[in-house]
Amino acid sequence: LFLHNDTNTTGYSQWFFFRIKNGKKNKKINLNIMNFQRKTTKYSHGIKIWYYSIKKNQEKNIGWEHTTESVEYYQNFLFRFIKGKRQYYYSLSFDYTFEYNNDEVYFANCIPYTYSDMIKDLNEFTKKENDKYIFFQRKILCSTITGNDIDYFNINNNLDLFNSEAINSKKRGIVLFARQHPGETVGNWVLKGAIELLMGDSDEAKYLRDNFIIKIIPMINVDGVICGNSRTSLSGCDLNRRWIIPNEYLHPEIYYLKELINNFSKKKKIEYIIDFH
Repeated sequence: LFLHNDTNTTGYSQWFFFRIKNGKKNKKINLNIMNFQRKTTKYSHGIKIWYYSIKKNQEKNIGWEHTTESVEYYQNFLFRFIKGKRQYYYSLSFDYTFEYNNDEVYFANCIPYTYSDMIKDLNEFTKKENDKYIFFQRKILCSTITGNDIDYFNINNNLDLFNSEAINSKKRGIVLFARQHPGETVGNWVLKGAIELLMGDSDEAKYLRDNFIIKIIPMINVDGVICGNSRTSLSGCDLNRRWIIPNEYLHPEIYYLKELINNFSKKKKIEYIIDFH
C-alpha cells in the first residue's frame, strides 16, 4: 500500500483510512504501508492500528477498536533524494485475521471524524435550537477555495438577546476550534465532547453559558479533511503556519478566523483561545 501525498505537496504522508471487502473468516492477511517519511511514529512505541468490522458491529454493536496482532515500523529499501541526499522511506506493517465471512473492514490511523460527521452533528444541534438549546446560534465563517462553507456557532445563555449590551456586558469571551491539521481527528472528538458538555444541563455548563460568550469553529481545514490530507489545506499550506500574514484567497480559513477573533476581542475580553490538536 502507498499513501497519497497531501494535495499540492510532495509529502506529509501520514493519514490513512481505507477498507478491505470480501474477507473470509480466519483468513490472515499482512498489510504493508510503504511510504511513511518520519523516522519514528506512535507505532514505534506499541500503538496498534484502528479497525472497524461491519459484521462485528452488526452482530455485537462494537465500533472502532485496536487490532491485537503484530505491528512493526521500520526503514525500508525505498528512497528519494532531497537536496542531493538519499532519504529512505519507512514501512508500517501489520497483520489482520478476518472474524467473519464476506466482511467489510475499515482501517485508520486514528478514529475518523469526517466532514459529513461534523455536518450531521451540527444539524442535530440546530434541530434543538428552537427547543431546549435556545442559546445555540449557527453561522458561516467563510467559504474555502473550493466553495465549501466553514461553520461556526455561538453558545451563550440569553442568546435571543445576544446583541443586548445590558444582558451580555459583563460576559467574557472564549474561542474554541479544531482540525487545522486534517489528520488530527482526535481534536474533533475532544471538541465534540466539549460541545456536548456546553449544551448540557450540568452546573458547569450553566455557569459557562451565564458568564461567557463561546464561539466554536469545529472544523477549520474543511477542504483538507474532505481530500484526506494529513496536514495541509487544498492549496498545500499548513494553516497552522499562516497566522502571521494569512492570505484572504489562499488561506481564507485563517484569514477570517483571525478577523473573527480580532473583532470579538474589541467587544469582549477573551479569556481563552483553545486550538484542539
